[in-house]
Amino acid sequence: MAAISAAQLSATYKNITVYTFGEPRTGNLAYAAYIDETFQARSPDTTKFYRVTHTNNGIPSLPPTSQGYVHHGAEYWSVEPHSAQNMFVCMGEGVQCCEAQGGQGVNGAHVTYFGMASGSCKW
Repeated sequence: MAAISAAQLSATYKNITVYTFGEPRTGNLAYAAYIDETFQARSPDTTKFYRVTHTNNGIPSLPPTSQGYVHHGAEYWSVEPHSAQNMFVCMGEGVQCCEAQGGQGVNGAHVTYFGMASGSCKW
């Protein structure tokens, strides 16, 4: 939802930076190209769209590429223990990061990022 919302908001607001955590594939090649262009996401050096994944999170591998879905931009893959040295960058459908770990569906890695479980933040 964040990626699709950001695409819509970018028509009105020009200086948006987006962070997603465990984002599924959200569109086809044309959509990915639009996101890459709009958010300068073809390079980790220029991007304004950070697609963060964690260990073997299964959601980023959905829906399957066989249905025409692809990822946009760079993937920032975090492994444990959490540190700058354990953050890796993979471009597009790079199968060496989260995709290679064999996670399926919603699992512990999908609901926990940087040691914090979803919904555990107390305001």
